[in-house]
Amino acid sequence: TPTPTPTPTPTPTPTPAPTYTVGGSLTGLATGQQVALLDNGKDGLTLTANGTFQFATRLANNSTYNITVSIPPNGQTCLVSNGTGSVNAGNVNNVGIACSNSAGTGPAATLAKRLGLPNRFLIGLGSGGSDTTLIQSQGLKPDFYERYLVGIDTQGGWTTWNSPSGAYASYVMSQADSVGAMPMFTLFQFSADNLSDLTSLNSSAYMQAYWSDTITLFNAISQYGKPALVSVEPDFWGFAQAVTNSSYGGDPTKVPAVLSTDAACSSLPPNLTGFAPCLLNLARKYAPKAAIGFPPSNWGGSSLASVIAFMNQNGTAKGDFIVMQTTDRDAGCREQAALTPATAQADCVGGQGPWYWDETNQTHPNFQDNFSMALSYHNGIGGLPIVWWQTPFGVPSSTPGGSAGHYRDNRVDYFLKHPSELVAVGGLGVVFGAGAENQTTPATDGGQYQNLSIKYLANPATLP
Repeated sequence: TPTPTPTPTPTPTPTPAPTYTVGGSLTGLATGQQVALLDNGKDGLTLTANGTFQFATRLANNSTYNITVSIPPNGQTCLVSNGTGSVNAGNVNNVGIACSNSAGTGPAATLAKRLGLPNRFLIGLGSGGSDTTLIQSQGLKPDFYERYLVGIDTQGGWTTWNSPSGAYASYVMSQADSVGAMPMFTLFQFSADNLSDLTSLNSSAYMQAYWSDTITLFNAISQYGKPALVSVEPDFWGFAQAVTNSSYGGDPTKVPAVLSTDAACSSLPPNLTGFAPCLLNLARKYAPKAAIGFPPSNWGGSSLASVIAFMNQNGTAKGDFIVMQTTDRDAGCREQAALTPATAQADCVGGQGPWYWDETNQTHPNFQDNFSMALSYHNGIGGLPIVWWQTPFGVPSSTPGGSAGHYRDNRVDYFLKHPSELVAVGGLGVVFGAGAENQTTPATDGGQYQNLSIKYLANPATLP
């Protein structure tokens, strides 16, 4: 009987290693234009419309990618964000290509170029809108990602929120990176102080902690290695002017202040007029890529001219931008508190109306009132560009008030439909955010911010 021939065992087919795609989104491309991209100098892709894109060549895990613009559109420049990195066991979909008309030469365009941002009116998200999960799920494309830095370390301030000391700032910058945005910090370290008398400004213990924490922030920005925005002490400037007027005869050189012991501040006078220059000197020394802005408070003086003069006396024109404080609540929040005071949300109580701006600009208050003030700041404080901040998310309505998470407002609607009006008064950008709990947010606005921001970015306002 013949011996059967054994059936050979088949050689197993190896499972191919997984590969991943590289892509992202294109914004700002003008109608009828196209832009050519390269990945690693060889994988080409030509885009003819705004939206998402994906390179054809898939990459293995741990492979590097390097996205560049090989042929820009006519009359436009295109900036790449999150364009380099390594594949980490997943598709890459956060590369950003932002196109804009060729750069202007004005203050806003110059700062945008220095920051590596597109030459268009910029939009950012702050409290209530800067949840990264929400940003990614709605496909939002913020230029700025803003967070508060509250208090000093000896009073449970921001440097104590994570370990090691000051790690929270690095966490915020990482979160900003994850959504393709530039980090923006609102330095609110005087929040632990009773600003009504400015006594802490002359307290060695308080101020040395203040300066130490400020340097911690600047060191973190330096380690980050990319630009960031820092807004310095909203409300402080209004209180400082009021106290200067009431207790020091209107002369800020008579208001004592403890400055940093760092050599960068050694030649500055130990009074209020040395505070902003000291902070600026520290920023230039430790975080030269940071842009520093100061927020005037229009309620601090007897007139707009006096507020501008006060900011100039204190050296804020040496900063990089002006922070325009839009308002810290939805208009409907304040309105509802006035309508139903017995059941009002505590955060809504305060101020004197009317709070809802007239979008026809026929009655007051209206948008042109605000833009006129911004232009006065721009012209009067060093010609610096303007960033509107803490601009509420509410949805327009003819009915005053509203409910928690659904208060009416019309700032998002007007700003994103009339960006050229903000550019005309020196505008660089706007940061939308809520100044209290239970305000309207992109999670509760019925898609208003998502829809309007997408439409705006498809046809943005160029910076002159």
